[in-house]
Amino acid sequence: MISLKVFTDLSGIVSTKDCLSATSELALAIVQPSIDNVTQTQYNHRMKSSVIPQIRVEPALRAELESVLHPGETLTDFVEATVRNAIAFRRVQTDFHERAQAASQEYLRTGVSVPVESVLERLQSKLDAKRKKLGR
Repeated sequence: MISLKVFTDLSGIVSTKDCLSATSELALAIVQPSIDNVTQTQYNHRMKSSVIPQIRVEPALRAELESVLHPGETLTDFVEATVRNAIAFRRVQTDFHERAQAASQEYLRTGVSVPVESVLERLQSKLDAKRKKLGR
């Protein structure tokens, strides 16, 4: 109602047809930017916005890489998966190192340690249990 009054004040006397048309256009002008914003937000959410630097390799390495791609897999897909796996591996490696450092510091602080034979027995029992569970 307010937008119709504003339109009437700006245009003078307006027919009903003009009012409906103007109201539709005004509604579209108000709604369209928000729809565009939603569409853009959804698009940007999935869009990759950072680039990993290109690296130069020998043609033989590039050919070997292309020879191991799965059907439909692109070089970009392969590189992205490889980078993700390397990041995950580094995190596991870092966590392991931190636990080892903490254990070493605890040993230096207390002087208490677990004999190697005990650790190996526990690891072997875990391995045996897993093999039994898998039926091997």
